[in-house]
Amino acid sequence: MVEIEWQPKPETPHVFTRINEIDLQHAIWQTSTVDNLWQKMAADFKNAIIGVRDSAYLRYRYLDHPHHHYQLLLVIGRIDRQIRGLIVLRHDLNETEIMDLIGPLQVMPLLISHARRVTGMHQKRRVFIRIPQNFAPCFTQTGGRRIGQEIPIPAPTWSQGLHSEKLQDLWWLTGGDMDFR
Repeated sequence: MVEIEWQPKPETPHVFTRINEIDLQHAIWQTSTVDNLWQKMAADFKNAIIGVRDSAYLRYRYLDHPHHHYQLLLVIGRIDRQIRGLIVLRHDLNETEIMDLIGPLQVMPLLISHARRVTGMHQKRRVFIRIPQNFAPCFTQTGGRRIGQEIPIPAPTWSQGLHSEKLQDLWWLTGGDMDFR
């Protein structure tokens, strides 16, 4: 795992997309919109190891969390009103962590751009994501800067299953997969 950080952006809105904050009462949970985003993401990760990020998981993991508050944002096309992706943010005192991104890989730069803008609106000094090293180029190409030490992803060697060499560079993990702090 590596950490990629960006400076927040000004509050200037995007021309072609907008964001819509969602919570438990939002009608989005009664539709298949979030599950469709997850299916598009899963198709991009068919050769990777990724945890399920469907609507049931997102509700349980983020909206029903007993201790932390997360901001869930849908990115929507202004003209065609198509849902592009979903961003999960956790705001702390001085910074914002991107906990999860749901959508196809091609929209990740757009999601990062919106996360930076929302971070600026919250007047935080930085926004960051923790992601496996093999996916870091997807984020550094958006102007992100890799910082800190690499954190290894452990793999059990004493149980039946794939050897760690076969798991190398297959994981997609984010802060939401390891938010036990």
